[in-house]
Amino acid sequence: MKSINMEFIRYLNLFEQTTGIETKYCFFYNNQLIFVVKNKLVSKAIGQGGKNVKKMMKILKKKVKIVPNPKNNSETEIRKFISKIIEPKQFKDLTIDKNNKELIISADKRNKAALIGREKKRREELSNITGNLFDMSVKIT
Repeated sequence: MKSINMEFIRYLNLFEQTTGIETKYCFFYNNQLIFVVKNKLVSKAIGQGGKNVKKMMKILKKKVKIVPNPKNNSETEIRKFISKIIEPKQFKDLTIDKNNKELIISADKRNKAALIGREKKRREELSNITGNLFDMSVKIT
């Protein structure tokens, strides 16, 4: 994450205290606080029966989600990462325009509307996430 504020530092500290796992990335998407951890640590972070996530949700009074960190900036890894963030919504296709540094996400009408959000809020959130992690903006078609 390029810019970080005190609120997110508190979230990261709570996450580490609750799970015993250190992470550098958390962000909001669709009214959920999403933490990004190494792939092999996702189940430990969630905790047995989801106890860590439930505990954080109770403390923060916010929805919490834990997703695996992409291994690299390949199209396949970015596709998996975006899929996890937007679940249960889905997209048809994702392509990368390297010239314009843009992720182009194609979706059907209903999912497209959900991905864009009212006043383009979700698209902006997703664009901030991809900008911080991959240095790319998002276009939804």
